[in-house]
Amino acid sequence: MNKDFLVELGIDEDIADTILNRHCAEVNGIHIRNSVRQELMTNGVKSIDAAMKLFDFDGLEVSGSEVVGLDKKLSTFITDNSFLFESNEVPVFSAPSNGGVHGDISREEFSKMGYSQRLKLFNENPELYSQLKN
Repeated sequence: MNKDFLVELGIDEDIADTILNRHCAEVNGIHIRNSVRQELMTNGVKSIDAAMKLFDFDGLEVSGSEVVGLDKKLSTFITDNSFLFESNEVPVFSAPSNGGVHGDISREEFSKMGYSQRLKLFNENPELYSQLKN
């Protein structure tokens, strides 16, 4: 779609410009959202819907086929919202210490651990697991 086509249809030039500007803005918006979505998925996002709702699209612009400013915004977003992304970091458990705290894990922290974390602790340090479960 271009201005000449719209004018040939009998649409006033000013209205044709308005139509083209809106169309261009919509296409650019779709391109930006699709690029952000793709980059989030590439970076291991756990919930694309949650990430898309939190992502700040302000200041992103399309230049050719590139979204200008996306790399910086994405880097900041990942840092600020690391809980939304898959992590290869594994919790480290240590030997018991004094004061009711065992290594880096208190009884309260142990009670909040999920099944997989408790299983890992059980496999890596059965003595610590036994002390914390009681």
